[in-house]
Amino acid sequence: MPTAFEISARAVHQAATVLVDHLQDGLPFRELRPRIHRADPTLARDWAALGATVRTDIDRNLSYIATAPTKAGWLTRANRTWRLTGLGFEALRTYPDPVTFFSEATTRYTYWRTRRASFDTAAKLLSELPDEQWVAVEDLAAEYEIDPEALAACLQGTRPEGWHLALSAEGEAGYGLPLLPTETDAWRALLERDELYDEAASSFDTVRALPVKRFSADELAALVLGEEPGQDGIPQRPRRVWVIRGADAGGASLIRTLWRDEGMVTLPAHRLPALAQGTGPQRVRKAVDDADSGATSTQRDRRAEELHTFLSRIQEGDIVVCTDGPKAYLGVVRGPAVYTDPLQDAAYFTRPVAWQNLDDPLDFVADLPAELTGRVADADARIVDISEFASRLEPLVGPEPERAAPQPDITAVLPDATGELADGLFLSDASWLQESVDLLRGKPQLIFHGPPGTGKTYTALALARHLTGGSLNNVRLVQFHPAYTYEDFFEGFRPRLPKKAASDSSAPKRGRDADTSTGLVFDLVQGPLRRLAVSAEERPAEVFVWSSTRSTEAISPRSSARCTSCWSTARSSCISSMAPTRAEVSGCRPTSTSSAP
Repeated sequence: MPTAFEISARAVHQAATVLVDHLQDGLPFRELRPRIHRADPTLARDWAALGATVRTDIDRNLSYIATAPTKAGWLTRANRTWRLTGLGFEALRTYPDPVTFFSEATTRYTYWRTRRASFDTAAKLLSELPDEQWVAVEDLAAEYEIDPEALAACLQGTRPEGWHLALSAEGEAGYGLPLLPTETDAWRALLERDELYDEAASSFDTVRALPVKRFSADELAALVLGEEPGQDGIPQRPRRVWVIRGADAGGASLIRTLWRDEGMVTLPAHRLPALAQGTGPQRVRKAVDDADSGATSTQRDRRAEELHTFLSRIQEGDIVVCTDGPKAYLGVVRGPAVYTDPLQDAAYFTRPVAWQNLDDPLDFVADLPAELTGRVADADARIVDISEFASRLEPLVGPEPERAAPQPDITAVLPDATGELADGLFLSDASWLQESVDLLRGKPQLIFHGPPGTGKTYTALALARHLTGGSLNNVRLVQFHPAYTYEDFFEGFRPRLPKKAASDSSAPKRGRDADTSTGLVFDLVQGPLRRLAVSAEERPAEVFVWSSTRSTEAISPRSSARCTSCWSTARSSCISSMAPTRAEVSGCRPTSTSSAP
């Protein structure tokens, strides 16, 4: 039985095959669909045979997954009309197997998705170019640290405003990518309209722009920085701040040994070649793929991103923060990345660092910005960009570091619902989720009401993860039941057996273990809601979400009556899923309402 990926691959490949016969004008999707099914009559049946593992029909699925070849530059979908590009036509010939074709498109889509913000910003910049100016793809890609060929292909597929203004360094349309005659003609017409067309240097199948109207790399950097071109010089890149982690074979932080003794930070280079300072992301990714062929795609993505950051994004003068438990050490990068291979099994990349406070480490919680804790919650990340705290950390690397960074008054903001979140919950659009977010902004409590098994708790947790930026430490889930009391829920006294006193000790005991009798000792213990509220007070810039699931019969009156007062101090949001009694069940879709104050 074919898998969902294989069937999806057949659908995408068949769509491209049908579009080969309509290169001139393309096809509206409503006309493309029946042609696909006629060409592959078993497509819908095989998809339906997957049963509960899929939530949409094959046509809806195709409209979603066609994003991959679009971002790869193989397909355009303007005004609901699908057209194959010259790059897509070439890909169809290069990858005749449907699975290989779709896999290659997905690989290119993954590169775009991991750098989506850079691609989107680069595309937006094209619409802001001065009149009668064009820009080299290489300059635009370098400004946002993305691969120029991937950028050129993505612009071909997505066609944002001003896409035709991104050309090769020589002003040639297409950046060397294959173009269809219709694409060449369209590019020619657009450059003529904008008075950029170089007729003398162009030909029947080549379109060029006037060299004198190229927007230079310096002018592009000035536009990005919001400067007037023609100043004495472009300001230097803003200072950035990086948390860099490293541990030895025993799990101890390297700041105790190698980094302290040698004045450096390192990144493991096991099985990697000797890459130089400034190596581009594509070459870095290829090196990681070759070295870690047995790792998952997510693991290779992370290693490639961290390696590219260490080699190219970190620059001399940047601030480095290294932690060892609660201790925080600050330093300044003093040189380029260097490949070191003292032993075959211990190769690493190094960067020299001038440590500022080796003998007087800061307290990570007390001395650094409180909201920094949430930014470094991912313990597996070797390098984390925390440059938003640069202005508050720069005073700490001076000759006399300040012992406390200023604490700004920051209020957590709930992010809008996204199409990606809706897709993950198999919703047709994000409007219902956005309504839920708006209700939480009005009152930080929300109830999902509906029959059992309709996905209330699943939806609540997905929304909670989205609101907290994926930080699992900022989400709590509790299931109420008849024995669950307010003391369990918020705070209460809990009994415990005291520890026995040592027989040879006559010194009086104090504190928690002062009572050494055989009776019970009662301690005041925080419940999960209280612990979440304390965390929210300590980190006001972060979003915290409490999610509970309960039935009408399982609500403790005491907990319910006193819950609202707790939330006034939590700076958090509460999402509850409640199943009605049998008499109240009348539909099958959960609804959301903001709870009473």
